[in-house]
Formats: sequence, structure tokens, C-alpha cells
Amino acid sequence: MDRKEEFRNLIERIVDFVSDSGGVMLQAHVWRIFPEAMQKHINYLIKHRRLYEIEDGKMIADAPDAKPKRPAIAATGVLCDFIDKMDDYTFCEYPAQMNLIAKNGDILEILYVKYNDEAGIQASIAMQDKNMAKEMKGYVAPKRIAVLEDPVQAERLNIPSILRFATMEPDGKMTYFSKKKEG
Repeated sequence: MDRKEEFRNLIERIVDFVSDSGGVMLQAHVWRIFPEAMQKHINYLIKHRRLYEIEDGKMIADAPDAKPKRPAIAATGVLCDFIDKMDDYTFCEYPAQMNLIAKNGDILEILYVKYNDEAGIQASIAMQDKNMAKEMKGYVAPKRIAVLEDPVQAERLNIPSILRFATMEPDGKMTYFSKKKEG
């Protein structure tokens, strides 16, 4: 592959990722997910109106009027933190935001739990696991990371296979923690 093909391939991967992730992502996430990308790639995409800078240049979007979607940005933040341990990823619909496929074959499901939606997501996960168990003999629920809007939500959640909880800072930095043990 020559340099022009490599350039085109990379910019297409970046555009596809931004679109698949809900249309908006933090520029810092681009650099983590695509370490081979340089500012010239982003500048090219912006100049040719394939991507747009929004939020004072902190984010890039696939449309000039796109609005950030916190659940997708949070899932992408988790991906950034675990990318070195992953083989692949897929974006999902509610209740999961993203599935990560680890190099060891494990699946890690990224959930985003809006404030006061704890019961709803808990019921959705229970239904999903029940349906999968019916369809697949020997089904084991995937390991999960639940991104919360507030750490107090962890006490209101009882979802199987949660490895960790997380919260996201405005700059996209993720903080991980475990639920306090009873007794």
C-alpha cells in the first residue's frame, strides 16, 4: 500500500468511527484510538467538510450541528482505556453502548446508566440475559463496565457480571471503582 492509500484508508477509518460512535467524539479519543493519526489527517477532514470541529475544537463531529451524546462518548472513553487489551469493538443499542472483544476472547459490555434509569437498565439486562440463555446453551453473561452519571447509582444497581463502575469527567477522563461490599 502506498502513502496515498494509507492516508485515505486512515481518514476513512476515522470518519467511520466518528459516525458509528454517534456522530461526535472527543479529539483526545481520536489520538488514542488512532495513534497513527496526525493533525494533518484531522485538518484534511475538516477542510474537506467530512468532519467538523465543535465545542471549541475539543470535539469532532460528522455534521456541523451534531450534538454530543454522553453515553457514546463515555463508551469510547472506556475503549480508550482498554484499547491495548482489545482485538475489536462494536457499537450497540440500549442497554449496552459498546461491546469490546479482548485479545483473550472475553467480551466486555459497556453500559451507560442515566441517573434514575437504574431500574430500567437492570430490567433490560435481565431480559437480555434471559433471552440469550434460552437461545444459547451454556450462555454466560459478558463481563460489564457500567458508566454512571453519579457514583451513588452503584448502590442502586444489581446487574450480574459487573467488573467495575466508572464515571466520566467533562474532559473524557474515566474514573473506575467497585461497589462497596456489604458488612
